[in-house]
Amino acid sequence: MRKWYKKQLRSYFPLFLLTISIMVLLGLLVVSDISRKETEKANGISAAYVSDTMSRSLTEVQNALLKELATNDHIKEFIEHEKQQPSDEGLLLYYISESLNDLVLNNHLIQSIYMYRADDGLILKENQKDSLDTFPDREFVKSMWAHPQTDRWSDVRMLHDSSTAGDIPVISLVKKLPIPFGSQGIVVINVDVRVLQENLDTLSDHKVTFLRVVNEQGNVVMSSEPLSDRNNESIQGEVISKIPILKTGWSIHSGIKAGQLFAWFSLISYVWIASGIATIAASLGYLIYISKRNYRPIQLMLNKLESIQLRFLPVGREIDDLSFIGQAMEGLIEKAQHYEQQNQTNLHIRRRQLFSELISGVSTITEKDWEEGVPAFQEKVPFQEMGVIVAEMEGYDAFMKQHVPEDQTVLKLALQNIMQQFFNAHLSVWSEWISSNRLGIVYAVPQNLESGTSHLVDLIETGQQWIEEHFGITFVYAGGTTVQDWQELHGSYRAALQALGHKLTRDRKALIMIEQLSGRSATETYSYWPKAADIAKSFRLTQDGWRQQLAELFADSKRFVLRDEDIIMILETMIKLLEREVGNGIGASDNMRLAWEQSDLQRIVRDSATLQELEARMIGSLNELYRTYVSVCEANSYQAVIIEMRNYIEEHFEDPDLSLKHLSDRFGISGKSVSHMFKEAFGMKFVDFLMDLRTEKAKLLLTETELAQQDIAQQVGYSNSITFGRMFKRIVGVTPGDYRKKHSLNR
Repeated sequence: MRKWYKKQLRSYFPLFLLTISIMVLLGLLVVSDISRKETEKANGISAAYVSDTMSRSLTEVQNALLKELATNDHIKEFIEHEKQQPSDEGLLLYYISESLNDLVLNNHLIQSIYMYRADDGLILKENQKDSLDTFPDREFVKSMWAHPQTDRWSDVRMLHDSSTAGDIPVISLVKKLPIPFGSQGIVVINVDVRVLQENLDTLSDHKVTFLRVVNEQGNVVMSSEPLSDRNNESIQGEVISKIPILKTGWSIHSGIKAGQLFAWFSLISYVWIASGIATIAASLGYLIYISKRNYRPIQLMLNKLESIQLRFLPVGREIDDLSFIGQAMEGLIEKAQHYEQQNQTNLHIRRRQLFSELISGVSTITEKDWEEGVPAFQEKVPFQEMGVIVAEMEGYDAFMKQHVPEDQTVLKLALQNIMQQFFNAHLSVWSEWISSNRLGIVYAVPQNLESGTSHLVDLIETGQQWIEEHFGITFVYAGGTTVQDWQELHGSYRAALQALGHKLTRDRKALIMIEQLSGRSATETYSYWPKAADIAKSFRLTQDGWRQQLAELFADSKRFVLRDEDIIMILETMIKLLEREVGNGIGASDNMRLAWEQSDLQRIVRDSATLQELEARMIGSLNELYRTYVSVCEANSYQAVIIEMRNYIEEHFEDPDLSLKHLSDRFGISGKSVSHMFKEAFGMKFVDFLMDLRTEKAKLLLTETELAQQDIAQQVGYSNSITFGRMFKRIVGVTPGDYRKKHSLNR
């Protein structure tokens, strides 16, 4: 048995040592990285300071020169020398030389200053004068006079120094005279690069870092490194910071010399090393102890397995301890899992079957089963009332398109569990999916909770808000009547389904209670068919009253709580009438057909979730369609004549003299043209259209009045009842008398 114990120890040690090594290495890397970043930050600050110092020094030189040029009247007289007497020029040159000499003495960066007067080629320095032809720096003067560059310092150039009879490196700044944009001369101020190099040396530590001033061509102008080290690649470091020097075209390149970055390793003391070794030793001791203690349960398990007889155990114990235990446990686990899986499957099927039977009224649950506690309710809870809620998922078609079947199953299960948790906060709940998009919920209100639906409303609204926020899915909940006995739940379920048929007219966003529908008067839907026809007719006749009629239709639907299927049927009838009258019928223009397709009224009726949404979307779409229809009618004289002719027929169809000749005289069109235009526009003959109007009016008078047939015949355009009777029987199939008797019995 100690074989596994030693093997466990041997397995732990490499991992332990590897972990310690990795932790130490990571610690060193972290410290190295922090040190490097801080060094780069300090180096950048140092380079920026040097750049600022050098820029400020050159700016001070420039400002001193500009101030002198702006305030010294002698310099102005020097430029405008034509106004001076010859006797005064010598004294003037003396004063100017003194001023230039003071500038050189007051600023240690300035190597020399001289002015060039273009009229006579005179060069005036701080201590002498010369002509351009003999001036040592004449080439620079000529180039600057030809192509002046007054906004920046020149690159490093060599200038002959008469005092040392040698050349010295300088950078020069040129300004036009008189300033700022004169054309009579220039002034040149030269800064000694050697002085700048000395300043650079004092601002840097060449033992750890390096600073190089590099021009635009990438050549090193100045460097903090000794000449002997500039070409030594073994100590050349990486450039970390590049800072430009204003108005020079130069930039400062700085970094850390090679071999300096990891010098901090020498700072690690032996105290920390000793502490690390002690920590590792303590960890090893604890590892040995914990391994031995953890082995005790395994030893007991092995002894137990050896004491029992299992036919799937190996004979002779030729394998190691873990394999022996593994084979023994695999057999037991496999049997347990098979049993558990079969039990869960049967339990789930049984639960759904019991739920379906419970709400349908055909249940195998006995009174004894209920008193002992239905498994789905988890425990027996005394209750005061029960009920059924049906939750229907909105936008189920989109849900199926967005998720594959496997994801749909998982999401449905998650939604069922979430609803269960929300309701279980105060109620005893049993929920199951009763169809693809409907979840049935049976709830029981405990006796310690106040009766009524207020707590149910709060739970549903809270749960709906949470589900919509986290899943983007909304439900419509319909609650049935509350009952006192579980055997009456099927009645609550039917009431919930009835309430679910009123989603459009619901008062709340997510909940419809059957109690809200009771006590509100209902009306037969057949009374709304004429209203739908009137709306279509007003629309066709371009009468603005159709909007008020449509608003009244929606108001009646809300007030009388019409079922969703009735509302949809009425609106679809109205849409079909509109399509036949103006949208896509015979004689409709291409513009009207296109406008009708774009209105998509059928989709609006099908997709709207509430009556308010349906009304707003339909009125908006019909307004666009109406504007197009009016514009088409106004632009199309043929269409306008047809519409006017039909309106005239509908208003005067009871006139016995109404005929094609009458219309021909009324509208100034031949009778043959009237017949052709009418059939082309409406797809039926004038005579058929006229008889349909008279027949519908006769049906209304026969069923709703007690007038004699002779009077009815005269009111619908026939001079005698015999002609009227033959026409009525030919179209309706029965005589007027039989039609009146039949509908009187139905009423």
